[in-house]
Amino acid sequence: GGENAPGEPAQPAPEAGKKESKGAAPDKKTKREIEIEAGHLHYDTKRMLSILTPGGKVKQVTITEVGEDYEMVADRVEYDERNDSAKGTGNLHFSDPDTTITGELIVVDFNQKLATVTGSVKLTSHGEEAKDEKDKEDEELPLKERYRKKKTVMDCDQLDYWYKEKRAEAQGNLRFHQGDRRGTAGKAIYFEKDDRLLLEGAVSVTNEKGETADAPQVTIDNKEDTMVADQGVKIRFFVEEEEEAEGKA
Repeated sequence: GGENAPGEPAQPAPEAGKKESKGAAPDKKTKREIEIEAGHLHYDTKRMLSILTPGGKVKQVTITEVGEDYEMVADRVEYDERNDSAKGTGNLHFSDPDTTITGELIVVDFNQKLATVTGSVKLTSHGEEAKDEKDKEDEELPLKERYRKKKTVMDCDQLDYWYKEKRAEAQGNLRFHQGDRRGTAGKAIYFEKDDRLLLEGAVSVTNEKGETADAPQVTIDNKEDTMVADQGVKIRFFVEEEEEAEGKA
């Protein structure tokens, strides 16, 4: 069907990808092909808004993009052509090969390559654990290689994920768990490619022994297996003492 007028962006077909379209700004923007699979499509021409829902054998709406490695899945998706953005709700997840994000509402800006998730957000970054499970216990590997296999989990109220850069910014009731460390912070920036976590604002980090470090800013580098605290740090740790009971008269 001739749904696509020459001058406007391509329609998101339920099972087919977008066709080439002439955008208003030709600079840098070659064609971008977004593929949406859904059971039902309702298109509002005036608002240039597509409402996509499941139906038949299609249990959830799925969005992928040629040349990108993400997948967005939700029960209901609204695709806004004018802003080239999609809003998803209901059993949603946004994932790429190393990271899965869940929450209550997701808004994806395809121009900025930014996914914003709000409401009971959980990010799980698997690193190389899933691909190299056998290496996890390999004592021959350097410590930093073994440590890198441990995944990062963050729970928060809002998370912005730049999926091209593989960079996540989390805030609001933020809790994190990474290897044998866990803690809280006002804000976290996770650089997935570098496997580095930058924590800011009343940071508290606790290890498996219950030892803690509190500081305004902490950087955890998993590649190097280091933790650096700046702007003042308070540390509490435990030292084993020898029992003196038997030496007493």
